[in-house]
Amino acid sequence: MKKLRVAILGQGRSGRDIHGRYFQSDAGKEKYEVAVIVEPREERRVRAAEEFGCEILSDYRQLFGRTDIDLVINSTTSEQHHPVTVDLLNHGFNVVCEKPASHTVAELDEMIDTAKKNGKYMNIFQQSRFAPFFLKIKEVINSGVLGDIIDISVEYGGFSRRWDWQTILCYNAGNLYNTAPHPMDQVLSLLDAYDEKPTVLARLYNANTFGDAEDFAKVVISIPGKPFATVMATCSDAYMTDTYKIQGTRGTLVSTQAIVKWKYFKESEAPEQKLQATPIVRADGTPAYCSEQLTWYEEECNVNASGAFTTAVHSYYNMTYDALVNGKDTEIKPEQVRQQIAIYEEVRRQNPHIAKKYELSDFAE
Repeated sequence: MKKLRVAILGQGRSGRDIHGRYFQSDAGKEKYEVAVIVEPREERRVRAAEEFGCEILSDYRQLFGRTDIDLVINSTTSEQHHPVTVDLLNHGFNVVCEKPASHTVAELDEMIDTAKKNGKYMNIFQQSRFAPFFLKIKEVINSGVLGDIIDISVEYGGFSRRWDWQTILCYNAGNLYNTAPHPMDQVLSLLDAYDEKPTVLARLYNANTFGDAEDFAKVVISIPGKPFATVMATCSDAYMTDTYKIQGTRGTLVSTQAIVKWKYFKESEAPEQKLQATPIVRADGTPAYCSEQLTWYEEECNVNASGAFTTAVHSYYNMTYDALVNGKDTEIKPEQVRQQIAIYEEVRRQNPHIAKKYELSDFAE
């Protein structure tokens, strides 16, 4: 089996603990080989040399001119995703870019156009679409037992105070661009109306963050003919776990990343009812509430929560391998992520009170 030679840009939580960990796993080693680690920080380069035993560089531009790298993973800080990806594509590399893809639609369009112009592969690391719990959610919805879906509500987060670079807007950070891309990508996949421009209503709030970025984001999405959808990414809910709630005309689904539950009735078994405009009464003639006895069915599925992240990453890189080696189409496409970035731009427009207080130069080392 052909192994793809990979260069990983960055040895932070993403480059080292997500991508690097996967490529060092038995599953990753079947199809990929880490050939180069690029890291500007010296202490991280020393650690990477020990952990990966591969070539170590300090600047991604040192890759230019090479033809022995099949794929570059852009896991730099978020504000670098767009310019570094475009630069890599223009120098002949295939690229997987971490989320968020970009800050604006114009930037993402440039990334997409540059990949096409150079005949290179470019995709965004939206691996959560392959999470086991989400695949089960889609399976239940597609089975039809819930009837027509009318509302989708997703909440991600919990309670935390943060003071790292992911709280600073000039790094393209904040809950909207940092946490929301996973549930937002899932919700937009369920809506499956990527060519539509959704109506958006949103609220951002800076609650317990030490930076200038929001740590609370709630986004309501409306597309004609599609379910109403709400995505919340928050650091202000001490009772919350990551949850889904999906309401349909015949039932409801609730889910965490560990357990998917759904409750529904069968229309064929429901009592026959006829619309009436006269008051409903009991047998003795006294007023009664409009009610009936339905036979409810409840099902539950325990999914692999502990391995959910690893499973999703594995599926994503299987998809990438098949695209690069076997020429197969990909389930996740940059053009789909474009809708997500367009929503974020509108959210920012609606919330001008969340504004930059710092510039990158303020944090120069």
